[in-house]
Amino acid sequence: MYCVKIKVPEATTVTSICAYLYGGVTLTANQCKAALYDGSKALLGTTADQSGNWGGTGGYQEMAISGGPVAISAGYAYAAFWFNGTTGPQVCALLSGTPCNFGLSAANSRWATADTGRTTTAPATLGAFTAWNLAMFAALK
Repeated sequence: MYCVKIKVPEATTVTSICAYLYGGVTLTANQCKAALYDGSKALLGTTADQSGNWGGTGGYQEMAISGGPVAISAGYAYAAFWFNGTTGPQVCALLSGTPCNFGLSAANSRWATADTGRTTTAPATLGAFTAWNLAMFAALK
């Protein structure tokens, strides 16, 4: 899973996770999804399968959270993405290299990977983070 830490300035409801993803090849149906986690890394909701959206030219993705809006508290949230296929989707990168998580421990990374081996379901709680050296755009709507 690729995880992005997102600042939530005030309590709100979230209907979608937004990102720029493209170029996935032979993505496995029902094994390409996004999920929203709260600041304690507990699962709030997931999207439907995105395998058809993340392939080819892709682009801006607004991925609705299944089951409707979810409430989120002020602080931080995490958007997480996982896929299964021949070649995973590319992400719109803002910055790459060591500066991405400068000064942060792996557990507090802004951009990280976690929970390898995902297929159809998101974990109830995000596992240990490994700092990732690519800054990816993600937003909540």
